[in-house]
Amino acid sequence: MRNLLIVLALLVTAAVVAFVVSTLGDDTSGDGGAAVVTHDDAPRSGVDLPHGSRAGGDAAGADVPSTLDAPAPTADIARAVLVGRVVSADGPVAGAAVHVLLEGGAARDLAEAWSACPDAPAAEPAAVTGPDGRFRAEAARPERAWGHAVVAITGEALVPAARKVELTADGRGDAGDVPVLQGTTVAGRAVGEDGVPLEGVRVARLVDADTAVAVAGSDPTVSPFLRSSDVSTTCADGRFRFVAPRGGALDLRFEAEDRAGVERRGLSAAQPDLDTGDTVLPLGGRIAGRLVDGRGAPLADCWVTAILDGVPSSREVGSAVVLPRGRATVLTAEDGAFAFGGLADGSFSLHARGTGTGWARRFDVAVGVTGVELVAPDGASFVLDVRDAVTRAPVDGVAVDVESTEEAARWPHGDDAVAIAGDEAGLGAGAVRLDALDAAGAVLVVTAPGYGRAEVETGPLVGGGVARREVLLPRALHIAGRVETPDGLPIPAVMLQAGAPGMPGGRATTGADGRFSIPGLRDGTWQVWPSSKEHLGVGHRTVVLAGADLDDLLMVLVPTATLAGTVREAGEPTAATVAALLVDPDWERLVERLDDTVIASSDARSYVSVSAGEDGLFELERLAPGTHLVTAVSGEGADPRAVLETARAADAPPEGVVRLTVAAGETVERDLIVPSAASVSGHVTLGGRSAADAFVAVMARVSGAWTSLGTAVADGAGSFTIGELPRGDAVVVARGATSPATAARVVELRSGDTPVQLDVSGVSALVRVVDDVTGLPVTDAVVRVGYRPTTDSSLGLGDAEALQLLVAFGAAAGDPFEGAVDGRGEVTLVHLAPGRHTVYAQGDGWMPSSGVPLQVVDGETPEPVEVRLRAGALVRGRVDGVPLEATGRLVAELVDPARGGIAKWVEVADGAYELVGLSPGRYRLRVRDLSSGGGVRAERDLDLDAGEALTVDLRLD
Repeated sequence: MRNLLIVLALLVTAAVVAFVVSTLGDDTSGDGGAAVVTHDDAPRSGVDLPHGSRAGGDAAGADVPSTLDAPAPTADIARAVLVGRVVSADGPVAGAAVHVLLEGGAARDLAEAWSACPDAPAAEPAAVTGPDGRFRAEAARPERAWGHAVVAITGEALVPAARKVELTADGRGDAGDVPVLQGTTVAGRAVGEDGVPLEGVRVARLVDADTAVAVAGSDPTVSPFLRSSDVSTTCADGRFRFVAPRGGALDLRFEAEDRAGVERRGLSAAQPDLDTGDTVLPLGGRIAGRLVDGRGAPLADCWVTAILDGVPSSREVGSAVVLPRGRATVLTAEDGAFAFGGLADGSFSLHARGTGTGWARRFDVAVGVTGVELVAPDGASFVLDVRDAVTRAPVDGVAVDVESTEEAARWPHGDDAVAIAGDEAGLGAGAVRLDALDAAGAVLVVTAPGYGRAEVETGPLVGGGVARREVLLPRALHIAGRVETPDGLPIPAVMLQAGAPGMPGGRATTGADGRFSIPGLRDGTWQVWPSSKEHLGVGHRTVVLAGADLDDLLMVLVPTATLAGTVREAGEPTAATVAALLVDPDWERLVERLDDTVIASSDARSYVSVSAGEDGLFELERLAPGTHLVTAVSGEGADPRAVLETARAADAPPEGVVRLTVAAGETVERDLIVPSAASVSGHVTLGGRSAADAFVAVMARVSGAWTSLGTAVADGAGSFTIGELPRGDAVVVARGATSPATAARVVELRSGDTPVQLDVSGVSALVRVVDDVTGLPVTDAVVRVGYRPTTDSSLGLGDAEALQLLVAFGAAAGDPFEGAVDGRGEVTLVHLAPGRHTVYAQGDGWMPSSGVPLQVVDGETPEPVEVRLRAGALVRGRVDGVPLEATGRLVAELVDPARGGIAKWVEVADGAYELVGLSPGRYRLRVRDLSSGGGVRAERDLDLDAGEALTVDLRLD
């Protein structure tokens, strides 16, 4: 128990540290905060959160100071004092425990307070809120304080939450109002089928989109400790406890390494306390055995992987759903023993490899089998005699890299062959021996100084045997030449790099005379790139080496121009970002005498930027000769490239953008003026209420395409501000955190602020997915929705252009039009925007559905949509006459002659194959042998009807 508490304390301490990082601006929405646990091959449960939903409560773009910027206390104070108030939706919260975390601080005590074990002692809080919800908490200040503290709130039936508070120089901080959510204390016990308590079972709450939004709260600076409160681990008595947000249904997932996963669905979290009772975790399937080498000696500390030949199927047991594992990996013990538990019913393939051995594989091992012996054969050896391709003399300094074959690369472990030099192995000069190669073979890459490389495919090998082959290395070639300006002057200190597909490259630097030589190359087609700090040479030259060196390559680089000056705002120097966009290059005139030797400019050099300091001074170097649009922008989040792209599309440069022509090698002095920027602010509503965490973007047409000029996430009150915008026409588009419905308004951006009000309410629609033949629900499908908007006349856009706008907006806001069906084959798509939708469904073993139209009218609930799936056809059978050397190297595939290409393929395992989920039609079934270059060994033409099951046995030629 003591060790368990220590581990739990460390885990929660890590969670607290993760929270502190998140409050400093890190986006923790990568997994949406969803406490979703899945096996490798088990069906996934839970719903991914849409873009902007943050179960941790942080809002993207929230103005939270960085720890590095926080002022450190200057006074020699001994304690930090913090004040504030804890409130909920019902008003002030009395009796809440307040913990204060400084550097190290009370993290250990707080971990004990949030222990998963119900009987663990609670940590002593720094303060307890009074009847008005207020608190005054003190904590000892460590020797090196960061200038901030974290106030953490816990309490009975409260979702733990925390806020970062900046400290003044005298160690005081005001946390203000800290909102918390009323929670449900969830407790229960995990037991085995014999009723014995199970320790170490992981219990997680599956978070859906609606709950996640409620958890996020209305204050982006407050973060619920969902990582601690949503996941628990059972104690020695099998019990667990955590706090979940109150309201609605609660789904739990239970997982233990040697048992099948179990889900409890539809539990009610409406009351303060929820006792889930005993949850039974069945052992599921089990496979056990031993891994030995070819002499029968046990192999310890080797990975063994079991892979199910199919997809594990869940089964309902009362209110629980059992999800057995379909893939697992374990380490062998000292005696080579291994065991897998919690497996799905069915047949597995086992794969392992010992140190210095080849692969050990067993196919079609049934669940429940024990005493399986995996024999890893002795690794094969391969000797290379490396010689000069011209003189046939032995080559010194040989290096060999081992690359797995395509077949070996598909298995769970890599190649660990060892190369031994010939003199060390007593094989003579130029020889290299490789031990522990897999019998499947490998590709050996041979290199040596002064030579090109060679590749050797060993082919199938005999375990314990030694194969030998002579390798002839070609002499290395070189590419030499000179680099000069359009006027013929040499350019020193230019780095040149040569590259070719599948071959090691080379590099060189020009001397004072502009000459270079790139050594160590072989026959082939090479591309040569130049790089210089003061000259432009973007692009490459293509040259061919065919048995001889190249000594006269001419490369021309153009001297760059420089723009220098001072950035001013309201007449005073100011910090800013200065940028230039090339709109009219001057390459042709400068290099017309050089014909095809010109290195032309590309877009990589068309945009250059630099930062000006507080004194406003800047020097913009590496400008290509020609005409540029130049601007200076200031303020956090400003995007000068967007400003310049917008200006390029305009008839005349807008305020703050100048048109400037520079010549090669010229330095131009020019001051730049920063005009006052435009901004957009307003409020987003959803169903008449504030749309917290709504995603908002300002879009404009740039170079003929819709582009985002700036984005923001609305705060808890649905308010947002997007600043530092270029002036001109734009469209403001918004989407709720859980609402795919969008709202858009056309605005004219001027200096100063433009107010905008947006509403992202939409309509919910129920989609059912059923078997087209039986009419029964399909429970393993994914529903997707295509969308065309209803034209909003206020935008002045047609359907096509409005759709282009929403596609561009979706690239920034994410695409939420997708959901997995539940156990009833249903999924509810919420907040659909008015317009014309098309609903699709698909799933493993089913043919993709046709699109079902769905017309959404604002304010009206559409009738449920039914999408019908048809089971695909199935082809299975055996392949006779498989030679020993082709075992594990055969594939069965269906070729669609009408459409071309391979419709589906599968490996032939132990002489059997099975192809599922096939559409009706005419196919050619064929078997190919990968060990003989992929040649076709058997084939037959088939006509498949929908849902048909065929057994087709083949025999190899």
